[in-house]
Amino acid sequence: HRPWRRLAWAGSILLFDVGLYWLRHALLVLLVTGEPKWAVVGGGAGLIATLAGIISGLPMGLLGYDATLLALLGAAGVPFGDIISIITLNRSLNIAMAIMLGIPAGIRLGIGTGLIGILRRLKEIGSGNERP
Repeated sequence: HRPWRRLAWAGSILLFDVGLYWLRHALLVLLVTGEPKWAVVGGGAGLIATLAGIISGLPMGLLGYDATLLALLGAAGVPFGDIISIITLNRSLNIAMAIMLGIPAGIRLGIGTGLIGILRRLKEIGSGNERP
């Protein structure tokens, strides 16, 4: 019953998560540009862009994330074509991961895998007319 331990764990998890966001963006920038000098810039820009996406309140941080990452990497001197590739690759990987995790979760929760089936099942759950 030591609350500071829970806070320490929560803080550790937060730092680990933030570190992974930095690493992902640094590696994406390195992969696309082939320039190690942009990796550190890419990691920092990715963190700031992710925060901007969260603040935007739009699903997946649409536009807030993209515009911020475009502006920061552009200001740092990363070529425009590379920035577009980085943003597109990041979005594609995020969507692919959501699909890979979402399909098994949908099956496990009994809401199916097709869009129509999922919407129908969520409507049933929301209206209180759940079927076993």
